[in-house]
Amino acid sequence: YRRFHRNPDHKFFRYDSSRDCFTDTRTGEIYTYRNIDRQGYKQYRISDNSNKRILRRAIDADVYDRCRERRLSTFGKALYKRRKETIERSFADSKQNHGYRFAQYRGVAKMQQYTWLSCAAQNMKKMAILLTRDSHFLRYYSSFSILKFKIQHIFQSLKNMLDFLSLLSTI
Repeated sequence: YRRFHRNPDHKFFRYDSSRDCFTDTRTGEIYTYRNIDRQGYKQYRISDNSNKRILRRAIDADVYDRCRERRLSTFGKALYKRRKETIERSFADSKQNHGYRFAQYRGVAKMQQYTWLSCAAQNMKKMAILLTRDSHFLRYYSSFSILKFKIQHIFQSLKNMLDFLSLLSTI
């Protein structure tokens, strides 16, 4: 089979982000930015209008490069080691406890609803575990507690308003 978009010559071109151009390391030719094509790629060509190679670079390639640098840094490697404790653990919990080994329903829409429901259950379970821990900070300053306080405040103000309106109707 064929692997698409494999260019064996890509290692001979260096990108200079400050000048937004490519340099051919073999010949020293500079490929400058020309335009953006319909697929959303920046096109780079040699300054003279010859029919030579056109280099393409994604518009978001700078973001990809920053992400790659962060992932390969010491912080990124340490963060990736924690993946097995957090993200993979969540998937394993879904598979073991929430029936993700097999499809429970037929059809994409029904399985999507089932997935949303089981993810909501997982999130509520995680919030309950965090709120019941013996941490003063998590108990009083978590976003769930703040949301609970705001909802209680809204219901209390609605109750006061209804009590006031009930007094008006008896006059």
